[in-house]
Amino acid sequence: MPRRRPPAKLPDQVHWLTVYDNSRGILHCQQLPAGTDPQQALHEEAARWAGTGWQVDGDMNYGFCFIQLGAERRLIKLCRADPAVPSSAGHAFLAGAGSSGAGPTNK
Repeated sequence: MPRRRPPAKLPDQVHWLTVYDNSRGILHCQQLPAGTDPQQALHEEAARWAGTGWQVDGDMNYGFCFIQLGAERRLIKLCRADPAVPSSAGHAFLAGAGSSGAGPTNK
């Protein structure tokens, strides 16, 4: 079966290592220094959590894994854009979605 996405290892790009809670709130966000292997950083972060009793769920091949301790669950993820910066509306803004009533149907 062909892969759907390339593996997360792209050493020439900036990556952030981020830990999210259940509601996608950022608990920890760290920009990885230049030359850092992002996959290795992900494995080290998962091992750090596992060392405190959390169970790692997932193989981390695509740049993320879940961890769980009792009823608590976290997502450890590599990001190529700073997750602390709000994202733009993207193409939805150009189509009028996300803007307060201004769009192709309201002229």
